[in-house]
Amino acid sequence: MENSEIQNEVIELGKLLVKELELENSVDTLGRWMAHYVAEKIAAAKKAEGIDKPAAESECAKAVLDLWNHRWTMQYRHQPLKDFTRLLELLRQIDPETFDPYYFRFAAEKKKVEDNVWLVAAYDIDKAARVCLKYMLTKAAEAVSSTDTKAILEIAEVIGADPDIMVIQTLLGNKDYELDPDDLKLGDEFNADFGQESIRNNIVYLDKLINHAEEIKSKLNDELGLSSN
Repeated sequence: MENSEIQNEVIELGKLLVKELELENSVDTLGRWMAHYVAEKIAAAKKAEGIDKPAAESECAKAVLDLWNHRWTMQYRHQPLKDFTRLLELLRQIDPETFDPYYFRFAAEKKKVEDNVWLVAAYDIDKAARVCLKYMLTKAAEAVSSTDTKAILEIAEVIGADPDIMVIQTLLGNKDYELDPDDLKLGDEFNADFGQESIRNNIVYLDKLINHAEEIKSKLNDELGLSSN
């Protein structure tokens, strides 16, 4: 994407931020000043003509980026992505596609069913638990998303995705930054198969969880029977 196109995207981001922030009655003095400043720069860039326009647009884009970089330090209720705050760090820890367990860690090559079936079961349960949690967090992210926040995320990713944007986009299923089938240029058929295979793998994890849960329940019931005798 050309620099001029990115600059235009930045200016669009500024319009969304000013609309989203609504800082008229805020006690966040710095945030309110920056929002008003950006609004003025957007108006000036729109009004500018001829040789003055590039400089006005460049100055506007810089002001927008300054405001964007302030997004997590302004007053909480005015943060444009505040609804995602509680979700941001959780996905990194519970992503079921990672090979690292969440609750405990041991090398995959050292897992041997014949050595310790309980450790293998614990590993399966760990994976399945993260499938459940990721699914619920994804639904939670979808529930708090609005048209404006989705537009902000899309533009923010174009101008340079920061870690918070990457995590939210992953939660919403818009991007897998570890493996993106689109980057492989293998076509829609592969992309559909890729998604279906991921779903099938998650179902396998859940089936294992159900089996382990039934086994644990049965053994706990046996222990209750023994303790009552």
